[in-house]
Amino acid sequence: MRKRNKSILCVALTLFMVFSLAACGPKGEKEADNAEPAKEAKEGKDNSETVKIAVQEGRTMLKEIVDKYVEETGKEVEYIEIAKGDDYYSKVTLMLSSKDTAPDIIFEDGFMVKSDAAAGLLAPMDDYLAKWADWDSYNPAVVEAGTGMDGKQYAIPISTDEQVIWYNTDVFEAAKLDPDWQPKTWQDIIDTAKKLKEANSDDPDFLPMNQFVSTSNVEQVSMRTFQLFYAATGGKLYDYDTDQWIVDKANIKKVLDYVDQVWNVEELSSLDLAASNDPESTFTSEMFPNGDIGLYFTGSWAFGDGVGGSNADAWKEILKDGKVKYAFVPTYDGKGYVTTSGGWTFAMAANGSNLDGGWDLLKYICQEENMTYWAIESGNLPARADSFESDAWKSQEYSGLMEKFEEGLEFTVFRPTVDGYASVTELYAQLIENVAFGVLGIDDAVDHFEGDMKAAMGADLVKVIE
Repeated sequence: MRKRNKSILCVALTLFMVFSLAACGPKGEKEADNAEPAKEAKEGKDNSETVKIAVQEGRTMLKEIVDKYVEETGKEVEYIEIAKGDDYYSKVTLMLSSKDTAPDIIFEDGFMVKSDAAAGLLAPMDDYLAKWADWDSYNPAVVEAGTGMDGKQYAIPISTDEQVIWYNTDVFEAAKLDPDWQPKTWQDIIDTAKKLKEANSDDPDFLPMNQFVSTSNVEQVSMRTFQLFYAATGGKLYDYDTDQWIVDKANIKKVLDYVDQVWNVEELSSLDLAASNDPESTFTSEMFPNGDIGLYFTGSWAFGDGVGGSNADAWKEILKDGKVKYAFVPTYDGKGYVTTSGGWTFAMAANGSNLDGGWDLLKYICQEENMTYWAIESGNLPARADSFESDAWKSQEYSGLMEKFEEGLEFTVFRPTVDGYASVTELYAQLIENVAFGVLGIDDAVDHFEGDMKAAMGADLVKVIE
């Protein structure tokens, strides 16, 4: 368990006291549209010697890098931690909104970059990046996560991820299944889970497969279930030419039919577990390393969380013996594979008081050695292409396990990073929950989703494809 010090708690308390008096609401479409664009971050804005960086709590690797920077340069850095939770994003928005509380550097989830930039909360970094040779080393597929709707760069991606199907070869072999498994169709996934269910019928605690389907875990459902399988149909979520969200009914129904088969027809997973507040911890730390899950749909970071979690010994044992493997989700037509990606970034606050100092720190954090270390220790994928070629990456303990992830970047689909995503992702999760829990049939669920999208985003911002 990672601890926060008293100074951090004081910062957090002060922040909430300041904004409890402010008449600020959550940013939405109108706020983003009407906001004045942030002024370009240019060299020379240096009103304070101390650099302020705000991050999500528990990022101990980042703290180590920042401490090393302070030690090597002698410069002052105020390291502010923000508590995790669903309200992390609203806390960040409030912090960025005032010159009194804005840091110079903010740890920003990729899907928030475009909306925060449009709201004038982030400063474009193009002037700095133009003079930074390392920028050419970043993976082009990942860079877009930090780009604004105006084409300017507002953030530097630090890592990315992929959504895959993890499995334990011991569990497969016990069910007489090929340990080098890669499904060719969605039906292959269902058929494999049915065989696992049958082979473990005498174990009431065994879960043939798990996918997130409850709105108690919104982004997990949206990203790892809906968006993953929707991407496999070839459907698009957003039309960047018309600036509209897409409701593609035919492709959505394909996804919901799959969900219905898994959860209602074949009963291949547990609704009780799905509805719990933190099923991911149970699945990753307990069930998977103990051989109690057949197919586990989650992110590329799963093994990193495992070896750093409460059941690390069990994870290390199965990793050492090569029992942990993963497969990609096949496309709906069976002609290829797909994965989905997100990731975190560092952005510069438009209201920051020392952007020159912030940039100096950011360059240090984002150098290849540090970004490779970050990716290895967190179990994520590097945002820098040259990290994949580094000796540290190639010699890491589980390098063999990571090889396929580099291939996955060739066909990954990134989640939308446009304004409104925070609202839409909740509707994706609700859509899946309605079918998985039997609240609505497939057709009714799609019609309900269409109505919710129009109500939330405005009918003129929603394109319906029958």
